[in-house]
Amino acid sequence: YGVTGQQDGITNYGYISVYTPGLDGAQYMFGGNPVYTYRPEAYNPDLKWETTKSWNYGIDISLLENRFTFSADYYTRKTENLLATVPVPAGTNFDK
Repeated sequence: YGVTGQQDGITNYGYISVYTPGLDGAQYMFGGNPVYTYRPEAYNPDLKWETTKSWNYGIDISLLENRFTFSADYYTRKTENLLATVPVPAGTNFDK
């Protein structure tokens, strides 16, 4: 039995809210002065590492001083919290 994980696909700070400064030309006029704004980036607060659980069962039998041998193996694995990069349409979820 073993558990492995991988984090490829998790962006830096992809699990917390991050705000990025606005660009030139996207300022808000406040009292006649342009003020830079901050825009939220898309994030997923439920983001987790991908984990794979593997099981390998086996049995080996030999009889009559190794004249007759038998071997059987069973292997299975289950992956949870799969990571995938999915594009988000512009204008939804504050993604660029």
